[in-house]
Amino acid sequence: MNRISGFEAQLQTAKTVLQTLALQVKAGKYTGKIKAEKVAVMGFSFGSYTTHAAIAEKPEIADAVILTGIGFNTSGLNGPGLLRSFVPRIANVENPALYGDRDDGYWTWPSVFDNVMK
Repeated sequence: MNRISGFEAQLQTAKTVLQTLALQVKAGKYTGKIKAEKVAVMGFSFGSYTTHAAIAEKPEIADAVILTGIGFNTSGLNGPGLLRSFVPRIANVENPALYGDRDDGYWTWPSVFDNVMK
C-alpha cells in the first residue's frame, strides 16, 4: 500500500480530497447507475475540522453536513490541559509494529490513557 507522507497528510490536503470526492459523488462518478439527489458529508474529530474547512470554502460540495466530536465554544476550552493530554510521539518510534510503515510525520499518543483530559 502506498501512503502519502505524514508531512503532507494535513488539514489542507484532507480538505482538498474531501472537496474533490464530494463533488465527484454529486456528479455520479462513484455511484454507478444511482444518481445521488442529495449528498451529505460527515466528519468525526479531526474529520469534523476537515469537513468544516471544506464546507466553509466550498459550500456547494454538499447539501447537508454532520460534524461530531468537535466544539467551537472556546469559553470552556482548557487549552493547557488539551496540550498536556496530547503528548504527541512519532508513531513509527512509539509503536513500530503498528506504525512502522509510516514516516516521521505521523504522530500518536504514548498510550490510551494519555488521551484522557487532565
